[in-house]
Amino acid sequence: NEYTGIARRQRPMCIRFENCENIEARDQLWTGAWGWFSHFKNCKGIYLTGLRVLNKRQDGFNIESSQNIRVSDCHLDCGDDAFAFTTSHASKPIKNVVIVNCYIKTRWAGVRFGPLGKGDFENVLISNCTFENCNGGGIKFDPLEGGEVRNCIFSDIVMDGVTAPIVMVTARWPDIGSTVEDRPLMPPGKISNIQFNNMIIKSKGAGPKPDGGSVIYLHGYKGAPIRNITFSNIDVVFPGGGTTEDAARRNLMDSCDMDWNKYGY
Repeated sequence: NEYTGIARRQRPMCIRFENCENIEARDQLWTGAWGWFSHFKNCKGIYLTGLRVLNKRQDGFNIESSQNIRVSDCHLDCGDDAFAFTTSHASKPIKNVVIVNCYIKTRWAGVRFGPLGKGDFENVLISNCTFENCNGGGIKFDPLEGGEVRNCIFSDIVMDGVTAPIVMVTARWPDIGSTVEDRPLMPPGKISNIQFNNMIIKSKGAGPKPDGGSVIYLHGYKGAPIRNITFSNIDVVFPGGGTTEDAARRNLMDSCDMDWNKYGY
């Protein structure tokens, strides 16, 4: 049913688990949400297999501060992030994640880590997946609240029609969970020990945000460098489109000084 007169931030979800263990769903069609289709918070043992998620309005799988996650053989067609991993507390990480044999199509990011990232994201393996028509990034790292993304492998992946296929940004954001009007800036996150292997990428080209005109965009922050990133056997087709005026620009604003909310990050 349509929700009228309800604040947008109360977007209703179809499925939500909090503080649960050993959740399993298989061979189902998930569709019709007005917000994130699914939200898993502070859970251990999430097993999702053979799901078809059609959510044209919002996220497919939103997984927060949870561990021991396996997603396989799923088809996602979403209006926002297909996979959104977040950490709302420094002591509650995203940890031990396997995503295999999935098809991912979305208006925004295929897989993203953050920007709600007070805790760490570690031990992630994503392989044998296809990304199609992702307009807000393919694989996107934005730990902007002090957490670290580390020890991840992305292998045997095909991307077709994806804007900004690989994006890494460390910067500072106002505290997402704060209710005060003048929210304090959080410390920058970190990114380390990430491998990209055996990828075929056909990029869509420029997108609606500062990093959107790139295929691989890595942007560190003072005191929070990006470390130990490896690329092996990456095949890229990029439409180009830069101009002489673009090449002549100097003294560009550092992305970390930009208002990322302005760009819909």
